[in-house]
Amino acid sequence: MQLLLREQELYKDLIMVLVGENMNEGKSFHYFAQIERMMKEGVIPEYAFVGKCDTDTFINLRGLVGELDKLPTEQQHFVGLDSFTLGADRRIMFGMLYIMSRPLLQRVAQLQLGVEELKLAEDLLMGALVVRLGEDVKWVSLQLFNFECFRHPLTRQDIATHWCKKPEDMWQNQMLLEQLYAPSS
Repeated sequence: MQLLLREQELYKDLIMVLVGENMNEGKSFHYFAQIERMMKEGVIPEYAFVGKCDTDTFINLRGLVGELDKLPTEQQHFVGLDSFTLGADRRIMFGMLYIMSRPLLQRVAQLQLGVEELKLAEDLLMGALVVRLGEDVKWVSLQLFNFECFRHPLTRQDIATHWCKKPEDMWQNQMLLEQLYAPSS
């Protein structure tokens, strides 16, 4: 806890979601809605894209930024690993990492949802909400994920690595990426 307090003191970049820890009561929805409110109120800067990831996910930020830079920011994008479709109205992004463009975020934040509507596994809920918003939302699947730490050699195309359960997993991924992005000698 001391490290978190120090991080906030130094960088002021931590955001506490104003809901208790839960997986099936709208935590991700509340997070995205809160971020939109904070941007709208000027509490935090306005961003073109906002995402969430699991705590055991290592993100290749250079690779991710390269992918996001290809997307027009004025359009509605739901970016991540489009894992599967469960029917016409049931599509999800795999929860290790997904991102919304600001226009989509604004629409999601405007949804008025009751407590019962939020009682769904968070990735299923977010997918259902995005599907509800209509066909003008572009689902952008980043198929280049490494699902398990060190299952295969890390490449520049691996946007995120999941199942990094130990701090040294994160560190090792960072060192591998630094080697991949280092200028050739």
